[in-house]
This record gives sequence, C-alpha cells and structure tokens, in this order.
Amino acid sequence: MLHCWLALGSAPACGRAAFCTPLCRARRNAVGKYHGVRPSAPTDQTTGWPQTLALYYLVETFGADLGMALMSTITRSVAKAGIRARLQNSPATEKIIMDAMRDLNTVGLLDQETRAAVLAAFEHAMHSSFVLPCVMAAMVIVLAAAMNIWPRKPDPEEVASEDHP
Repeated sequence: MLHCWLALGSAPACGRAAFCTPLCRARRNAVGKYHGVRPSAPTDQTTGWPQTLALYYLVETFGADLGMALMSTITRSVAKAGIRARLQNSPATEKIIMDAMRDLNTVGLLDQETRAAVLAAFEHAMHSSFVLPCVMAAMVIVLAAAMNIWPRKPDPEEVASEDHP
C-alpha cells in the first residue's frame, strides 16, 4: 500500500493493477515478467516520480501543520518532565507548569531559582522538539531512498528461453 502511495502513477505492463505491487516486482525480478505478460518496453520499471521526491511533496504539503503539532507536543512533554524533575512533583509544581503552559510571562513572577529551572526546562524542550522531528524526517528520507533502489534486471537469455520452450 505504501509503495502504491509513493509510486504516483506508475502502472505495470500487465494492466491488472493500478500500481506495481512489491510482490509483482519480486515475481518479475525472478522470471522477468509481470503476471505472465512480457513487459512492453525495456524500461518497464517505475516511470513515475522518484519516491523520495513524492515523499518530499507529501511532507511539504502536510508537514507544516503536523510538524508544528509534533514540536508543540514534544516541547510540552519534555518541559513538564524537566520542571517536575527539578522542582519535585507537588501541587505547587503542577500549578507552575499549568501557568507556564498558558502564558510564559507568569514565569517572571516566580522566584529566581524556580524561574531558572522553568526556563531551562523550556530551553531544553525546544532543542528536543527541533532535533527529534529532524532526525525522524531524515530517517523517512533514508527509508524512501532505500525503497527507490531498483531490483536486478533479468538476464535477456533467461527471458528468451522462457518465451520459446
């Protein structure tokens, strides 16, 4: 299913499916055919956009909102954990966390030690919320690039021997 999403418009020569499935590609790789039908052209591999480019456009289109939501969630989670670790888990700490999440200006009303702990937790959280999605995006690009490697082309002699028994 993921292959179909990323292939964007490439169709197998047999016409039995909208997109070439990995099983179909494996079968073609083994015997040089699509579902028992000889490919119509020697360049019968995926002719649509490269999968990496398709994934880039998918991320570019939907990634801004999703990325900001992910960064916000990571920031809040890491900041809460950091504040709780520094200030111990108590009702007063929970009030500080809730006030800081609503409006960071309320941090200015805290004493200097607490303010430093809260701001350090938010700074650490912002770094984490930037690095983690970047690493995830890099891994998605590596995965897409790995999926874009072409299988071994069949030997023309093997294909000819199968056509003429």
